[in-house]
Amino acid sequence: MTKLEIIDDTYYKVLIGILSALILFNFYATITTQNLIGILPILIQSALVYLLITKNTFSQKALKIWVMVVFFGAQGLKIIGIGMQAWSKNMKGAENALEMLTSEKIIYAFAFVIIGIIIWILNNGFAKIRSSKEA
Repeated sequence: MTKLEIIDDTYYKVLIGILSALILFNFYATITTQNLIGILPILIQSALVYLLITKNTFSQKALKIWVMVVFFGAQGLKIIGIGMQAWSKNMKGAENALEMLTSEKIIYAFAFVIIGIIIWILNNGFAKIRSSKEA
């Protein structure tokens, strides 16, 4: 039977804390906006926390997939979309069209990409797979 052996315990605890905080935030946002689509990130993040707590060998791969989708894919599409909007408004001759490139949304998107890069790099060495032989 293979298990995950945690090497960097601090990163492991911080990661579970971040995921738990995101679950609570998404739960709050889902309740206040009454938008049931918010259940999806809650379920995904809960599954990640479960995989990490049980030290499942798939947890590192699942975390990388989550980072690719949430931090790189979604934020990258947001940056591209805002850039295309600014470009099209600029082509139409709208004044201050390029100010969209310094808006709060794009700054947050770049911050999320940087956080994703940090999680991605730290995820590589925080654990190793150990096989234990049962007698």
